[in-house]
Amino acid sequence: MYNSTLQLTEGINPEQINNIARAMNVEYTSIFCLETLAQLAPSLEERERILAIRADEFRHYRMFAELYFNLTGREHTPQMIAVCSNLYERGLKEAFFNKQNNVAEYLNAAEQADVPAVRNSFRRASWDEQNHGVWLLYLLTNR
Repeated sequence: MYNSTLQLTEGINPEQINNIARAMNVEYTSIFCLETLAQLAPSLEERERILAIRADEFRHYRMFAELYFNLTGREHTPQMIAVCSNLYERGLKEAFFNKQNNVAEYLNAAEQADVPAVRNSFRRASWDEQNHGVWLLYLLTNR
């Protein structure tokens, strides 16, 4: 019987798997922190913008989870990698800087990826993260 997961796993760079697991942890943490931030938002417009970003983060998480499973045949148990701020402005700043750092990390992961689907997924996520950073900066500066 042909097992496509095992076929994909052979010859895959372990660092690529680690990058996907790290991205899952990043997105998982972001989902929770953005939920907290949305609850703290002072206006409906800000809350809706933050929830739209959160929806993208959830999509990224599912995309990385699917890649991880397809490459390893296992599910990754995500971990929180940061504490979410319970202060709105501080949470916005932290989210902004996290997004900027994610762009760089995801672009590096894309360059290291030897599987086209992984490369494309990291590139797409980096573009989204840059866009999220712009929106978070807008929310920070238009208060």
